[in-house]
Amino acid sequence: MSKEIEDHRNFNQSGNEPFTSIMDKHMSRRGMMRGGLGLAAMSMMGFGAGSALAEPDARTGVRGTGAPGKKPLTLAFESIRGAKLDSVVVPKGYTAQVLIPWGAGLTSDVPEWHDGLEMTPEIQANSIGMHHDGMHHFPLNKGSESKEFLLAINHEYIDQNALWAPKGGPTNARSGKRPADEVRTEINAHGVAVVHVKKQADGRWTHVVDSPYNRRITNASEMEIAGPLAGSDYVKTKFSPDGLLARGTSNNCGNGYTPWGTYLACEENWPGYFVRNTDRQLDDDRLGVSRGRGRYGWETAAGDASEQDDEFARSTPTPLRPMPVVTIATRRAPTATRSRSIPTMAAAAP
Repeated sequence: MSKEIEDHRNFNQSGNEPFTSIMDKHMSRRGMMRGGLGLAAMSMMGFGAGSALAEPDARTGVRGTGAPGKKPLTLAFESIRGAKLDSVVVPKGYTAQVLIPWGAGLTSDVPEWHDGLEMTPEIQANSIGMHHDGMHHFPLNKGSESKEFLLAINHEYIDQNALWAPKGGPTNARSGKRPADEVRTEINAHGVAVVHVKKQADGRWTHVVDSPYNRRITNASEMEIAGPLAGSDYVKTKFSPDGLLARGTSNNCGNGYTPWGTYLACEENWPGYFVRNTDRQLDDDRLGVSRGRGRYGWETAAGDASEQDDEFARSTPTPLRPMPVVTIATRRAPTATRSRSIPTMAAAAP
């Protein structure tokens, strides 16, 4: 999470017990149960508590290594010394490389990223987004799980100064109307990417350009609303009067995956993207919906001659009724798609 968007204010002014307190109790209770069950299981298998908590071995000083010929476990690589280097340091025999940084093209018609490349909505919609966060790998074939897979990855937020470095920074970042195409580009730098990743014969990794698996889901992508909420009055909007569609996903931080092979992207700090100056509800203040100007000022592009389907005006919503917090999980069809955000992957040297 960026310091620019981090917000530690407590918007829950109710007398309800905080979730962190509930979680702490649950984790503590679960840990005690696990410990008790573990000791019980060891006793049933002939490893009583006495042997589990035995004194350290006289020869090695390590517990549980008293049997002849046994040695303490060791790491499969040499540990590295602490350092203050501005670089990635890996153990001897290992290498580290940059993999799918911001701006890496997912299709062959995207120009190769360079310091002077000025991003456009089209380029950003078909290349890797900014500030990588939660991610998960999905193997394509059994037996090659660590050589070729799909990497689903969140793009949580943007760095406007890096994004617009070739033109000296964003236009009207703090006041005035933002240019429509700058806003569209920033919208497309958010969201989620699915990238086909493959290990080459020389041990280095690459992403597969033009793979049919590559896709971007941005803050502008259409999504189908599924589950009992679909079609209800709570999600009926001007864009989707029947309450079956929504647009976009932002500030995807945490992630998860399901046993049936789908990816879960979790939004946080999303209220700052929206502005409501009049007729504010209690939940607007509780959640932290902006007043005056949104986080990146996207709403100021509303009314531009090129605007379609209120793509910018949606940042200043006027709901039909107080809105619940909802999770939209089902995705629709893909948009096939300076300091750079980079995940790194360490691999054994060939």
